Amino acid sequence: MNPFLERNDIGLLSDIIYQIYSVDDPTEMRSTFLKLLKMLVPYSRSSFYLASKDGRHTLDDPVGVNLNKAELQRYLDGYEDEDYTRWIFFSAKNMAYRETDLFSESSRVETRYYKEIYYPSNIHYSAQLCLSYHEVFVGIVSLYRPKGDGDFTDDQLFLLDLFKEHLAFRLYHSGHIGPAQSGQKTDPGIIDNTRQNYKLTNREAEVLGYLFKGHSPESISQELNISTHTLKKHMSNLYKKMGVQTRFDLLRKLYSSTC
Repeated sequence: MNPFLERNDIGLLSDIIYQIYSVDDPTEMRSTFLKLLKMLVPYSRSSFYLASKDGRHTLDDPVGVNLNKAELQRYLDGYEDEDYTRWIFFSAKNMAYRETDLFSESSRVETRYYKEIYYPSNIHYSAQLCLSYHEVFVGIVSLYRPKGDGDFTDDQLFLLDLFKEHLAFRLYHSGHIGPAQSGQKTDPGIIDNTRQNYKLTNREAEVLGYLFKGHSPESISQELNISTHTLKKHMSNLYKKMGVQTRFDLLRKLYSSTC
């Protein structure tokens, strides 16, 4: 356990985890989680979206604290495609992160999303918890702060990260989320454009498509009926052609090019 934790923090951690599993209704559970979390990781506003079931959106069914229904729905109605962190959902990573760790200040504040969503709501900093289970994206927790409150600290990010496995497990097994409902979808035009821009072979483009949808290397090998050694060679070629070193960087570059 991290040494900065105090006795009260440990008790609150235990209570939050208990609520994740004991509150029957998933919507009520998410709302309860956000309210209790505020005592552990202070924020001004928050949201908790699930992965979409119908495929029309990436996210759906939001709950929030200090964000009303209209504000939560506004994201889905006109700004989902503007969200510069949305590529992370497709990486199928179960992780906590700060926006400031991923994007430079100068580029972030110039986006339409920041200017029309963050700035009018007095939001400058955010920490997010991307939730995935068995490499299936199931939801996203977002915590927001105004500029005057400062960014989320490493210790606070550590605390947020402690809940990822519990939340992902609960949501995946809640009956509302399943492998066919992960929200991971691929626009064929994205892959075709990337294939042309980076001179990918047809097989490399196929591999890229499966990566973008969140498939594991084992799953891709089975789908394409190729060995793991052959798949590694294709992925190595992809990384080299696209100028990246990891799957995470590849997905970020791929999705960022579509926003």
